[in-house]
Amino acid sequence: MTLKIANFELASSLLQAPMAGVTDRVYRDLVREHGAGLATSEMITSDLSLLNTKKTQLRLPQMDESSPRSIQIVGTEPSVMAEAAKFYAEQGAEIIDINFGCPVKKVAGSKKLAGSALLKDEVRVKRIIESIVSAVNVPVTIKYRTGWDMKTRNAIRIAQIAENAGVAAVALHGRTREDKYKPYAEYETIRQTKKYVSIPIIANGDICNAKQAAFILDYTQADGLMVGRASFGQPWIFSELNKLLFKIQPTCEITDTYKREIALKHLRGVYKLHNLDANRLDDCTTNHSRFANKVINWYLLSMSIQTDLRPKILGARTVREQLSLFEEALFK
Repeated sequence: MTLKIANFELASSLLQAPMAGVTDRVYRDLVREHGAGLATSEMITSDLSLLNTKKTQLRLPQMDESSPRSIQIVGTEPSVMAEAAKFYAEQGAEIIDINFGCPVKKVAGSKKLAGSALLKDEVRVKRIIESIVSAVNVPVTIKYRTGWDMKTRNAIRIAQIAENAGVAAVALHGRTREDKYKPYAEYETIRQTKKYVSIPIIANGDICNAKQAAFILDYTQADGLMVGRASFGQPWIFSELNKLLFKIQPTCEITDTYKREIALKHLRGVYKLHNLDANRLDDCTTNHSRFANKVINWYLLSMSIQTDLRPKILGARTVREQLSLFEEALFK
């Protein structure tokens, strides 16, 4: 099963969902190494006045990343978003993804509609998409939810608007904004949406294992699957799903030892990304150590590693100490 987004034929129809605070460069590289066909950047603001902030700079795709380089933008004003999309494409983005799905209050709960809140204004959605498609010479995709709430689900109309405006593919999360991340995602809306458009539909929501993934593919007839939180602490899930669903063999054997080595590789990558000195780790209340601690918790949880060292690892005062304690917990 192959998936094409405009002129890009992806190596796998399994995609990594863009997630703010998660899918940084290190994360994207790891999931691609394990077979993700596409790994889109974290959500990036369309306000170019914030371009030089450290937060935005860390989220930008880099030219040495594997192609296709996809960037997700969020905003509310069509002209501003179009200008940002054009800028990012000129900087090397090969796919522009528009965020119509973020449910968090900071984005969707503000006075200016953004993220999933835009689903309440189909006219604005149309204007945003048309403005961005007209501004760039690269494929445009969208990621969205089934609607604002159960009473106003409009996934089919949004997909039709997107297709008519020239969007190359849509990723649809089987929850409304009101649902946020409550159990469980529903797939009937994705199934129905697939019937009304000819562009690729990528199903998203609660894709946690091969059995669930196979069911969703069969039931919705989606063209691809987008994995989200299930990849926390287990980037090898793409290798496992590719093998079981599509008979794509992993490049190496996924053993327990291998998983532990990947965990260390991920943590070292986070240190490097945030320029953390080996002799110092900021207080646990700062962003840098919070990123490292998040990664550590993911792997300990995904591999069901119970350790008395956890408080010491998360409270370590230096990178060297934290890395040493984490390695001890993984391999003891």
